[in-house]
Amino acid sequence: MQEMTEATLAFTREDATREESRLVDLSALIGSLCDDLQDIGLNIECSVTERLPYVCRPVGLKRAVNNLLENACYYGGVAKIHVRQAADEVIISIRDNGPGIPEKDWQRVFDPFVRLEDSRNRNTGGIGLGMAIARSIVHAHGGDIYLQNLTPQGFEVQLRLPLQ
Repeated sequence: MQEMTEATLAFTREDATREESRLVDLSALIGSLCDDLQDIGLNIECSVTERLPYVCRPVGLKRAVNNLLENACYYGGVAKIHVRQAADEVIISIRDNGPGIPEKDWQRVFDPFVRLEDSRNRNTGGIGLGMAIARSIVHAHGGDIYLQNLTPQGFEVQLRLPLQ
């Protein structure tokens, strides 16, 4: 009950909207996050090499990417993250090797406290706020999150963030 209450409070506070924006090297931010998650034993393949200056709320954005990387590892065995700059946006792609999510659940997965599989262990699956928090943070940056099932298996989450 305490864990759910604390998660609810964190979600409703929307810390990401109160944090000051500043210029960071997005590649370095994501690279250090990947290193931290690898250090605790998660299977992360990180493809971020070139410097990518970006104005953002770094703590919030790191939290959003962290939630998505953990999901990819827990439900897909591995998280493969790639960051690139397109003409007018930054695209952060996170892929896994899991079964994916049925299209009918793509909107529902962003609802607070939604967990799609009853079989998912609470010790690894959390309480169903990770996707909602990630989307809230990405929206606060003016971006959005897109989902895609991969063939023959796997799942991709894309964060698309506008360049200022």
